Amino acid sequence: MNSKERVRRTLAREPVDRIPIGFFAIDFDTVERLLGHETYLRAKAKSQIAFWEGRRDEVVQSWKEDLVALYRKLDFIDVINLGAMASSVAPPKDYEPERVRRIDDVTWAAEDGRVWKYSEITADLTLVARPEPCYTLDDFPLDLDPEPPDPSAFEVVDAVIAELGEDRYILGPSGGEAGMVLLGGMEYGLLLYALRPELVRRAIAYYTRQANLLDAYYLRPGSDGVLWGTDFAATAGPFISLHMFREFCLPSTQARVPATKTR
Repeated sequence: MNSKERVRRTLAREPVDRIPIGFFAIDFDTVERLLGHETYLRAKAKSQIAFWEGRRDEVVQSWKEDLVALYRKLDFIDVINLGAMASSVAPPKDYEPERVRRIDDVTWAAEDGRVWKYSEITADLTLVARPEPCYTLDDFPLDLDPEPPDPSAFEVVDAVIAELGEDRYILGPSGGEAGMVLLGGMEYGLLLYALRPELVRRAIAYYTRQANLLDAYYLRPGSDGVLWGTDFAATAGPFISLHMFREFCLPSTQARVPATKTR
């Protein structure tokens, strides 16, 4: 019984030889210890900085090679998630890097006023300043179809499926998860649920429709499923009340799940 069969039988509640094993993600520091060299895989800050500097092909090559090497080494892992950040979908080959300049060793700034700082604790970039957003309903048209992504954006996903998809259970990317939309970041976005609920409803409807249409491109041939990762709560409790979750977020999830499954 290979990994793909094991997971499928488990989901069907049929007997298996052992419980399937999988992880949401394996971060770069663990990957480097396992493979014995530096990597861009799951190195979110390092990968983002490289994209800003136009070194897309370098990042993509690292993701491809190290994903395959990692999971061949960890041959007991049944489920491979390619939906996590800094591990699969990349800018297309002909992308125009965003104009971001380095201010100091830990700070980067964009032309529009956004500022990021590197955190040693999370090994990630945190957006610490941004222009005050000003959204209107017209920003979220419900009759606008998304632009098809360039196929090169899926270079890593397709390569890993080709190498490991025959016997591993692959969770690939999807068109998006729109359940909890936070416009302008977490703090500002949560305020809008109370201050401008009609705007939030419109944005959720917009992103849900966009995601349903983008599934046609993001659900790659050979992938077995998707795994979404939106946080709806923290250790101190949920971000919004259960009533608000049912009102705002649940309808989007109820629309996205069947749309994804029918592809």
